[in-house]
Amino acid sequence: MSQETISQIKTILINAKGEPLITSKIVQKLRTEYGYKGNRETVRRLLNYMETELEIVCSVLQPDEKKNAWIWRENDNIQNGLKSEQSTQKNDIRIKHSEYIKDNIIRPWLQQLPKKNDLIFLWSDNIFPIEKDELFQDFKKHVKSDYGNPFDELDIFKQVLHQFLSKKRELQDQIFDIFLKTKKNYFDKERGWYHNLNAIADFIIDKTISGRNMDFRSIFINDFSSHVEEKNGEYLYFAMDYPEEMVATIGGRETRFKEKMDKVVIKSLENTAKSELIQKNITALCELQEKLVKQIENMRKSLKKHNALGILPNRCEYCE
Repeated sequence: MSQETISQIKTILINAKGEPLITSKIVQKLRTEYGYKGNRETVRRLLNYMETELEIVCSVLQPDEKKNAWIWRENDNIQNGLKSEQSTQKNDIRIKHSEYIKDNIIRPWLQQLPKKNDLIFLWSDNIFPIEKDELFQDFKKHVKSDYGNPFDELDIFKQVLHQFLSKKRELQDQIFDIFLKTKKNYFDKERGWYHNLNAIADFIIDKTISGRNMDFRSIFINDFSSHVEEKNGEYLYFAMDYPEEMVATIGGRETRFKEKMDKVVIKSLENTAKSELIQKNITALCELQEKLVKQIENMRKSLKKHNALGILPNRCEYCE
């Protein structure tokens, strides 16, 4: 194998600067420029060797001449090497960006998903602090469609949550109205304890809802030292001014207050149980709660799948 001829062919192809040369053209240049005495077949075998073994030339079809032509590919190899290096660098950037999104968006979002029993305590549509993160919207660009779209599920969740909160406030007002009408029969002149009646109304709301497998647990109480508890079938009233059970520590007029409040509580619970409208709205609230639970589960599944990806799909301005 003539290394000298190979070197001469290399020079000819390099000097061609990317112009494809057919075998006969290379033979002609070898003869005129280097005094080549060999035949065309030898040059063809050398070119094949340079292509298959050395990988420094490549053959392309010349449509006009319908013949194979040869191109020096060392520059291509260099470019391919640069492209490969650049591709590796970009891949590293995408990996780092994906990890950032998972650490700062996906995982916190998963942690902020409410549990079923927490839903009844919600007061606002804006329950995910993660939405305020500046890269929250960037995650949208990296959603893998066949893994579900947590943003679509979030939009539906917010729509249902708005209905849920509206229904909850409506139900609260309806039950509170029943309580106010009932208490008038017992407390027209009892103004001294009026400040604590809201806590008792809250208890009636909680008690009514909990009978339908929904637990409000006095979510409407602002002062948690003023509340009502039920123990062994007895209603116990706690006020802000008395750290212990009110009736157990104070007698006289306060005992009469308890007797009247027991009647108000019992009668109010009976009236709310009889109200078809209230029971209908409780059913609607339960159904909305189940829809919210479904959307939360859809979000959780999609977020977990995306969290398991090594590299999130698609590119953005942070990983170009």
